[in-house]
Amino acid sequence: MSNPKGSGAEATLLRTPDAADPEIHMLGLTKQAMALADATLLVQSHELPVHSFVLAANSPVLADLFETAFTADNSSSSYSRAARPNSRANQTRIHLEGDSVIDLCTVLRYCYSGCNMSSPDKPKLHTCKDAAGLVRVAHKYNMQGLHYEAEKFLIANASKVGGKDMFEDPSSLVEWVVLAESSKLDRFLAHAELYMIKHTEAAFWQTPMHSNSISIGGFLRVLRGALHSRQNVDKLLEDELGKAVAASCGDYGYGQCQCRESVRNMLSNLHSNEVTIDLLMQWHKQSA
Repeated sequence: MSNPKGSGAEATLLRTPDAADPEIHMLGLTKQAMALADATLLVQSHELPVHSFVLAANSPVLADLFETAFTADNSSSSYSRAARPNSRANQTRIHLEGDSVIDLCTVLRYCYSGCNMSSPDKPKLHTCKDAAGLVRVAHKYNMQGLHYEAEKFLIANASKVGGKDMFEDPSSLVEWVVLAESSKLDRFLAHAELYMIKHTEAAFWQTPMHSNSISIGGFLRVLRGALHSRQNVDKLLEDELGKAVAASCGDYGYGQCQCRESVRNMLSNLHSNEVTIDLLMQWHKQSA
């Protein structure tokens, strides 16, 4: 597979590496630095040479895997790893099950860019799909820095036009909620739940709850939010109606003016009592 023509990280970051180009995630490193790779990750039949220290610095889970693998290799060898020729055949090999090679290469590029400040090819997230793939791997291997960056990107997109572009499709909304819950994206989850509170009908819950896609905790938070908002709106309507009735007790013209003003105030204040992201976060901590 030849390098695709394009600009920046997107062209090289997301394509699937092949046997002729397994070091794609190390772009920007010198050949000497690439030759010092001391392990190989086996992902979806692809072999990715890596520097164990770089990955261990970003992931305590991978650090444990490397330590276990290196210890096993040393104990079964008549000479130490340090004395071995640094060839692909002699590198410690670690199988990673259940990962996408594209998502893993994205994660590796982020890990390597952090330790290689001279690289001009910094990876950047361009789509929510990219961020979703990144966060799955980052959560699985406890890469907190990458997890934070991916969630920040998703929140920025969820905040645009009230989340309409991201959550309007019901099936897509459920998928985002499932990803947020499974990957511990609490604040992003709050954005999705807030969208549900504001825009979803009761019939929407039949399918996701029947298939157990959304957790009971998430369902209860959304139900609580819907009831909370409704109670506040009902109270506001009751207060404004009382004011309008009181105003109508005066002369007809004055009362009519006051009624109009009350309606204006009611409409302008409807949003002041809505459930907010911070309130949802409080409920999330209470139910944890």
